[in-house]
Amino acid sequence: MKRFYYISDDLDDLAQVEQELEMAGIAKPQIHVFSHDDAGVEQRHLHNVQEFMKRDVVHSALWGALIGFVAAVLILLAAHFSGIAERVHWAPFLLLALVAWGFCTWEGGLFGMHVPHHELRHFEAALKEGKHILFVDVEPNQIDLLSSIHARHSHLKPAGQGTSTPSWAILWQKKWHDFIQAMP
Repeated sequence: MKRFYYISDDLDDLAQVEQELEMAGIAKPQIHVFSHDDAGVEQRHLHNVQEFMKRDVVHSALWGALIGFVAAVLILLAAHFSGIAERVHWAPFLLLALVAWGFCTWEGGLFGMHVPHHELRHFEAALKEGKHILFVDVEPNQIDLLSSIHARHSHLKPAGQGTSTPSWAILWQKKWHDFIQAMP
């Protein structure tokens, strides 16, 4: 799958684009609108980006885990080469390494809660100007369909491409949405 980004200053036009995309067979979990005007997005029933996904929690936590892993390895190497591990056993050093790894992962996640998502950072200037970001995850066979819909909307400016949500996650979201709709 591929993600296409578009910038628009008209939420009504984005509502029309989203409706056309859905009628053409692109599922709602594949379409997102990122805007600082959450009330306007909600009023038009657009598929808003969840607040958690606007933040860089997962990406930063993974970086924290990597740093924590390096710290854990350094702790274990220091214990091994100093010879202290043979005198007091390995358990305290293994525990310290595990705590360091967990702490760094946790701190990375906390840091990520305070910064915008790494893939959405370059849209901050447009968002501050009151513009809105539409991004659509499409399969290769849907790219021409997306292009034809984009061609009919002059307010929609292409803003690049990026990595998309995995196909399995979109499939799970579709099934969850269908399940919720089927429940009384």
